[in-house]
Amino acid sequence: MSLTVVDLTVEYAEFRLGPVDVSLEPGELLALLGTNGSGKSTLLRALLGLQGTTGGGAFWNGEPLSPRTRLSVSQVGYVSDSSHDLLPEFTALEYWQYCLLAFEKARGRRMPEALDRARGLADALDFPATKRVPLAGLSLGTARKAQIIAALMTSPRLILLDEPFLGLDFLSARALESVLGQSRDEGAAIIVSNHDLDLASRLADSVVLLHRGRQLIGQSVSSLGGHERLEPAIVSALEAARAESG
Repeated sequence: MSLTVVDLTVEYAEFRLGPVDVSLEPGELLALLGTNGSGKSTLLRALLGLQGTTGGGAFWNGEPLSPRTRLSVSQVGYVSDSSHDLLPEFTALEYWQYCLLAFEKARGRRMPEALDRARGLADALDFPATKRVPLAGLSLGTARKAQIIAALMTSPRLILLDEPFLGLDFLSARALESVLGQSRDEGAAIIVSNHDLDLASRLADSVVLLHRGRQLIGQSVSSLGGHERLEPAIVSALEAARAESG
């Protein structure tokens, strides 16, 4: 199942995003890069139908992702860039069980294996799953792990992660890289927004670079000269865009 984004545009207030064109196949990871306020979070929300669009569209296996359907929801794992999406009074296990109910309803079947996967992810990410602590009492990085586990525990086919490394320490970040690599090897299509070019060079198969709502780059890492040429290509594109805008 592939993701195709064609001429997607979003307009609100004084901001305009797009047109954005993206193609992502199963087993590929796309690094969504950009300066602050470039539209990365807006793009991810638009793909999910959480943000209204003014043109174009996003298609998962040929079917529109917006308006949202049970089928599309059942195949997507999403982590926003905000910890406010958590249910602060819940423990991690209660939160995962709550999220699982929504996935089970969307998929139309029980998924008891998802909680076993959640525990495995907790071990991999060094998350204290056995502690009955409300999510509100966790640090930013630890709460972030709870969100990530909730998004990945059902083995979604399309994974959209907005700044998932926010608040993670070095070891946890490398552990998450390994988890994402495994999900990619299992055939998931993954989009990760972040600011870390080193991370993108280690993981990404393709890159989308945004700046002030414009798509400057949207192509494979290999076509940009390989991972060792990724940073110079991105820096060059940003410098050219800044020079053009004066």
